[in-house]
Amino acid sequence: MKKVLFLSILTIALILLSSCASQNTKVTRVSDDEIPDLSGRWNATDSRDVSQQMIMSMLSSGWLPNFRNEEDRAPRIILGKIANLSDEHIETDIFMKDIERELTNSGKVKFVSAKNERTYIREERNDQQSYASDETVKALANETAADYMLMGSIKSLRDVVENQQVITYQVDLELVNIETNEKVWLETLPKNKLIYHKKVKF
Repeated sequence: MKKVLFLSILTIALILLSSCASQNTKVTRVSDDEIPDLSGRWNATDSRDVSQQMIMSMLSSGWLPNFRNEEDRAPRIILGKIANLSDEHIETDIFMKDIERELTNSGKVKFVSAKNERTYIREERNDQQSYASDETVKALANETAADYMLMGSIKSLRDVVENQQVITYQVDLELVNIETNEKVWLETLPKNKLIYHKKVKF
């Protein structure tokens, strides 16, 4: 009898606790500049900051004026693979989209659609051959080829002592001439985070 009474009280207490916990949930919207770094892991702020710094370096490098002088036009770039070689899950697609946005909006280069994106565009162009008017149909085999491919990797290194750790994210990017395989620009950007965990006392 006592055991049944104890279990009943325990069940009621758990229900009350869960009810209180759900009522204490609070959501606050924050701007991109105010995103807190809760876990110390790679986050949206890191992705945005690193992409801005890397593309700024890339567009201020000597390869760009050299190309313009030789070709008298803006270079065309395609984004290759950016590999996640770190010890945690990183959404590289978000980082790649940040890079693509920075490059495209700079107005200094032209950006060519990636391989997976071109598939859908080609399907649309093929449909146009049968269903679009002669005045508006887009020609086949008239795509713009890229001059350079941008690719790289994200790595991480952890240094842990007791309740502190430093995580270093190293982002490497390189720009390669597609025709000659020449690397015309390389950049490495480290991002360090010091994380302190409070010890729980009982």
